Amino acid sequence: MTVEEIWRGKDDDQLVLAAKQLLDYTAEGQAIILAELDRRHIERPALETPDTSRWPSRVYHQVGGVVVFFCFWQLVIAPIQALRLLGFLIALAIYNGPVEVSRLTVALAVAGIALIVFGMVAAIQLLRIRPNAVKLTLLYWVSTVVYQVFGAMATLVFGQPLQISQIEDVVLAAALAAAWATYFKMSKRVAATYRSSPPSSADIEGRPA
Repeated sequence: MTVEEIWRGKDDDQLVLAAKQLLDYTAEGQAIILAELDRRHIERPALETPDTSRWPSRVYHQVGGVVVFFCFWQLVIAPIQALRLLGFLIALAIYNGPVEVSRLTVALAVAGIALIVFGMVAAIQLLRIRPNAVKLTLLYWVSTVVYQVFGAMATLVFGQPLQISQIEDVVLAAALAAAWATYFKMSKRVAATYRSSPPSSADIEGRPA
């Protein structure tokens, strides 16, 4: 069913109401509504004054804002870090021998690489504007904090002294996770871009939503 057919199926009252709220629709939707009014020989009503205090929940079709920075970091900078971790493991194994390499070191490096891959997957989902992208990204940040805490606790369990840098890493990871989680939860742009509900009838009829 075309947009024109949808509007032809509406009664006169619905059509007049839509004409009063014409600014809520796209240019194509406006043209179709006015054309249907003219076809029925209905006088065009005066436009209602839009409520500018209401946030327009329009649908974003492109990723923007700081989400672009997050995606750039995860897809460009993070893979470089993964390669550095992999190179570190290889160099450590060559220099000390595979048997001498600490299991904790290997576990943390492998977990770090897996976390980076997870971040890349989240970034790709954000760029593809998938409804589950935000939840996946929030899960990534939670995993980042867990990884840093695990690294610090594992050091103590294996009888090694806890470094100040490890504490700083935990605090930094928690702060970044809190900041990004707040943004993704509070941002109206993110909510409009990654909404999980299916398109409403307003979208189908030519309204920006």
